Amino acid sequence: MKIREEEPIIVLRPVLSGPKGKCRIEMALDTGVPFTMISWNIAEKLGYDPDLSKRGTHLVTASTTEEVPLITIKSIKLMDLR
Repeated sequence: MKIREEEPIIVLRPVLSGPKGKCRIEMALDTGVPFTMISWNIAEKLGYDPDLSKRGTHLVTASTTEEVPLITIKSIKLMDLR
């Protein structure tokens, strides 16, 4: 975990696991969101196909609301926490 001095962001580097393996990514900590968001490319690299998801939710951005797929990944590990 690191705190960027130039921006008020806490950056985490968790390891995500899926059917095709593991991937370490950089994520910003946001304690006010109900879901963890990852890119489509990361989901596919882990072995998931978001296009096949039967569940979705609305994501509110600064300019619009988008329908996005929901997937459940195998695990997210941060340090020794799961």
